[in-house]
Amino acid sequence: MGGTPLPTITALARSGALDRAWALFCDNGYDRIGDDPAPLAVKGRLLKDFGLRAEGTVRTLHLSRAEAAYAAAHSLDPQPWLLINMATLAALQGENDRAYTLAESVLVRLDAGNVAETPWFIAATRAEAHVIRNDIDNAVRALSDGAAADNQNWSDRATTLRQLKLLLAHRGLHTDWLLQFQPPKSVHFAGHLGIGPEGAPAVRLRDDMHALIKDENIGFGYGALAAGADIIIAEALADSGAELHLFLSTSTDDFRKQSVAPLGLGWVRRFDALLDRATSIACATDVKDEHEPLATALASEVAMGAAALNANALESEAIQLLVLDESGGGANTSRQGSLWQRSGRRQIRWQIVRDTALADSDLLPDRIHPTRRLAAMLTIDIGGSDTLAESQWALFASKVLGPLAEIISAFHPMAKTLSGARWELAFDEVETALNAARTVRHAFDAVDTAKAGLPVRFWIKISCHFALVHVLRNTDETVLSLLGPEARLPTSILPYAVTGAITATEPFASALFAGGQKGLRAEFVGDPIVNDQGGPVRLFAIKAA
Repeated sequence: MGGTPLPTITALARSGALDRAWALFCDNGYDRIGDDPAPLAVKGRLLKDFGLRAEGTVRTLHLSRAEAAYAAAHSLDPQPWLLINMATLAALQGENDRAYTLAESVLVRLDAGNVAETPWFIAATRAEAHVIRNDIDNAVRALSDGAAADNQNWSDRATTLRQLKLLLAHRGLHTDWLLQFQPPKSVHFAGHLGIGPEGAPAVRLRDDMHALIKDENIGFGYGALAAGADIIIAEALADSGAELHLFLSTSTDDFRKQSVAPLGLGWVRRFDALLDRATSIACATDVKDEHEPLATALASEVAMGAAALNANALESEAIQLLVLDESGGGANTSRQGSLWQRSGRRQIRWQIVRDTALADSDLLPDRIHPTRRLAAMLTIDIGGSDTLAESQWALFASKVLGPLAEIISAFHPMAKTLSGARWELAFDEVETALNAARTVRHAFDAVDTAKAGLPVRFWIKISCHFALVHVLRNTDETVLSLLGPEARLPTSILPYAVTGAITATEPFASALFAGGQKGLRAEFVGDPIVNDQGGPVRLFAIKAA
């Protein structure tokens, strides 16, 4: 019993595929196990998630069943984390006296010591118990002690903040006091090239950046690494101990030739030194020996979204820093600023004068290749059709594929192919692609295949990617297909896509959140997979917030 490991089921639930997680939990017989605390605890987790997304009596039923599962696990293996989940669930059901009593038991257990957990986990559990008891002062003390003992575990801290916000909101209590425990902020940065390496503008920018990092508690930086403002900002971030995540329009060698070397060897040395200090380096394309504005747009959009995703994951804030010249900056900087403003997030604009003249001939001219296009790509696969009898295909086409095809056409994809029960689609905007994916998924979920005369179990997988590709056009200028390795990625990652969820690559998820997305969040699905070129691909599940 239990062919699918419990951590895999928990990861599915975390990614947003709660129905699929529950189906696997039951299919593997975990729901029938009553003498093992591990599956009982996962059962409590799944039922709790069901309850939190429901309302009324359904919500109460799920939360009650979740508490019973945690209680059964605790009776077999008493642990403070099981007990605090029981207390929180009692509080969310409005049973405050019982929640208070359980929270008192948690504190007694923690005071007894010998709890094999991290300092932050112990402090967070203690703080949650104090919040249930309406003792905010002691909750603050507990989290302060935990932060002092473990001040770098940002992911666990974010989990704690989410749980406490849920409790506080339920009880109508303010959450402002949690801000002091918020993980460091993320900054997306961009600026112009016209700053000399050691002049007054460079000194001013460096000093202002160090002050900003301290005042705003910035711990994560996202941007490119062109000569001038980018490099000065990146150096300040690295010097402060912040994580530096670089997003380049092309390979490091070509980026160095295009955007660093023309301004002097000194910048090249500083560029190379920062490559060694960066936490991560992402190259949006492999365009060589030319400056492709679409590649720059892609890299900047993904960098902005990555900053936002990191802040969301850490229950923190993402801000944008733009370094402009007297005329306001170039077209790409302006585009980044407008997109960020659309999200409603904070933006900081500094005007730093140019003190370095740069001849146009020093940089490669912009060149938009006639067949290149930024594409938001989807692969939608209806599983189970391979078990259909020949006589059932016509019915399957009319009851399932036909209605879904009409929905897809209404979103006007720039490219569309259907093979069997699999669509490969492309759109101009990530928002349009996501809306199409969500609409198709909801329509598929609403199909009653048994009633339609199709006694076959079907499922849906949707994978998404955003990249620079080449397009093949027909004589009437319609796009027939997309070309290149990036165009193949949505289909190649389909085996790793979460059934029933919308699974996106990091570029797609980042671009989606660059301009802000209300009511949605992206959760990291698991360890990166390897694409056809041998590079890592991080996958996210897009789900309701």
